Amino acid sequence: VDAGDYTGAMLRLALEMRRYMEDLSEKKGMSLRIHVGICSGPVVAGVIGTRKFIYDLWGDTVNTASRVTDEARSGAILVDATTYKRSKGQFEFEGPLTVTGKGKGLIEVYRLINLAPHLRDATL
Repeated sequence: VDAGDYTGAMLRLALEMRRYMEDLSEKKGMSLRIHVGICSGPVVAGVIGTRKFIYDLWGDTVNTASRVTDEARSGAILVDATTYKRSKGQFEFEGPLTVTGKGKGLIEVYRLINLAPHLRDATL
């Protein structure tokens, strides 16, 4: 993974997390699924607390990702338009779709399906 390709790294991680949960679900005979929302944009990060320290992120991008996650169905990975534009040649998507985010209005999203076919074939 290119050290500067943070978007691609996050999308690959989401795909691996979904695949892991599907495998675990099959092994355990249970229905275990995740739903993920990924948005790209500026955030503020920092450590807060006086006794117990917590690393946290703030900003509109974080809020939007939370709203997108809320709208993702079980097993779905939804990304915002910015994330889609940054990675559309490397991944396979469905969309655009429109979801309503609480306090955000309509949000254009895309459903992440898999790596792009030419990259899937290269990783076999």
